[in-house]
Amino acid sequence: MDFPPITPSAFFSPSKAAAQRAQAKDWHFIDTWLAARRLGTVQFERNDATLKALLALMGASERADEERELVWTVEAEAVEELREKVNEPDWIDALLGEVGSAMDARSRQMLESLSSLMVQYDATGYDAESLAHAILSKSMPPPHATTTASSLLPTFTDTTITRLAHTQSTLPTPHPDLATQTLDLARATKTLRAKIAEYTDRLGSASPAKGEEVGVDVVGRVVEREREVERLRGEVERLEREREAWKGLPRGVEEARREVGRVEGELGELRGRREGLFAKMAR
Repeated sequence: MDFPPITPSAFFSPSKAAAQRAQAKDWHFIDTWLAARRLGTVQFERNDATLKALLALMGASERADEERELVWTVEAEAVEELREKVNEPDWIDALLGEVGSAMDARSRQMLESLSSLMVQYDATGYDAESLAHAILSKSMPPPHATTTASSLLPTFTDTTITRLAHTQSTLPTPHPDLATQTLDLARATKTLRAKIAEYTDRLGSASPAKGEEVGVDVVGRVVEREREVERLRGEVERLEREREAWKGLPRGVEEARREVGRVEGELGELRGRREGLFAKMAR
């Protein structure tokens, strides 16, 4: 039996060779892409399904890189535009107005509180850690302030005690008969008020009836009584002023002595506190 001659086309297919070359090229792209990502040597089975998945992943990654570059470009342009407009007051006011209108009441309140804290404590950042450091640094007094306060405390205590002693020495000494004088003034005031009311009634009853002629003697008595009323009123006002001058002072000698004793007790307490502070500083 004769066999047909064997030709190269029986062992070699141009279409299969082209497909293999394309597949090898795709695998080269995949290897290059993985190496660029510094992923090292990745062990996987090299088949059609793996190649298809890796090609899809590489395409998605390249599209993401392009989108990221586009976002970076837009952000850089926006930052440059903001830098150009940052010195324009009108634009800043408009931007702040838009931001404020987009916030609710609670958000605006929180933003105002945050800005007040930053200004008050000279904070360099708006995060919680920066604010905490700023508040602590402003709240805690420096060491030299504590030393200065300790050195000034004895001077302040001595000055306070001196002023208290001077005040004690300048307190007015109550009159021995102060209580009696106060009672006499009150009685005199009450009597004068009663007389004023009596004279007022008399003046009213002394007024002439309608159509009745007023005599010269009646007019003279009325004028005299009016003068007496004015004199009594002036006397009452004088007594009232004298009573107000004594108001607030102890009514008796014993009460005045108790007031002086109370002031002396405060002076002794301040001296004790001073001695205690000196003892603590000596330690």
